[in-house]
Amino acid sequence: MPPGFRNRRRLARGLLVFGCLLSGACTKRVTYATAGAYTVVTKSDRTHFFFQPHLEFWYRPSGTRAGRGELLGVCGTPRFVRVQLQLPNDPSCFALAPDGSAVIYLHRPMLAGADRRAKAKAEGLYRHSAEGAERLLYPSGEVGQVRTRREIEPNAMRVTGRPPVFTETGVRCLRYLVLFPTGEEREERECDPPADSVGVGSDSSRPAARAPR
Repeated sequence: MPPGFRNRRRLARGLLVFGCLLSGACTKRVTYATAGAYTVVTKSDRTHFFFQPHLEFWYRPSGTRAGRGELLGVCGTPRFVRVQLQLPNDPSCFALAPDGSAVIYLHRPMLAGADRRAKAKAEGLYRHSAEGAERLLYPSGEVGQVRTRREIEPNAMRVTGRPPVFTETGVRCLRYLVLFPTGEEREERECDPPADSVGVGSDSSRPAARAPR
């Protein structure tokens, strides 16, 4: 095949993909969860070229026109990580109150490959209430996503945010934060099995919940 023909074919393919993206035909959005004025959408790129699949958190109070609303934030997990861990979606990205009174979400636009609207907002863990008020609970760098299939209560999210600790016998315990849309949070620990034990499960102690932030 002549080199010129191959170059023209690559150019034509690139223009086709670019036009597809501009028109929106290459972007797929599926509603993942909804409650009250909140809608969580899974956004993916049909070409698997421009961005990673990620979640979008939308706030659409009563009276909002169809297709409109406020994009609160985005959060995503690379595809190869989700496949390897068999994660159905992003268990450490958000928690939505069943009555739609509030949502807490981890905003990570750079990792998700989001558009410029989302990138204009500072990364971090936010809480947004149905009245429209929003607070930054933890700035970027203080919390992060947890890659695990470990079970968690409904309407709660688990994030990293505490350095590990060691017991008197030298056993390491990882520490996580479990947060709820009400603003309450608690620390959760997962300890390694003792070195002289076999088949001993992890210690998942759960101290009392802290007051809302």
